[in-house]
Amino acid sequence: MGDRQTTFVMLVWLVATLLFFGLIGFRLWDQGLDWLRQSTEPLVAVGIIALSCYLALMFSQSNSEAKKERDRRARDHTEMMREIRALDSYLTAQMRGVASAVDDLDRNRG
Repeated sequence: MGDRQTTFVMLVWLVATLLFFGLIGFRLWDQGLDWLRQSTEPLVAVGIIALSCYLALMFSQSNSEAKKERDRRARDHTEMMREIRALDSYLTAQMRGVASAVDDLDRNRG
């Protein structure tokens, strides 16, 4: 579920960024470099691009940290299950030893 959501968010971000760059490119093609010199719109555009890149990097980083946390929990669970199996084997062997000792005592009594 999380991987699909991540893919969807990144795809939406990519499409929005490409459309935004396309609009900036068209504006430059249509009005030329005078638009850059005479307007504050390019400054706003650069700010939006920078914010978009920052947000994408933050999202990517948080997703990476969440994946690391899931992997760590899976490893911890695997190690815990391994320890439980080892303890189960040890206790089973101890119970067999006790049962064998009880059988020996019963035979020696009788």
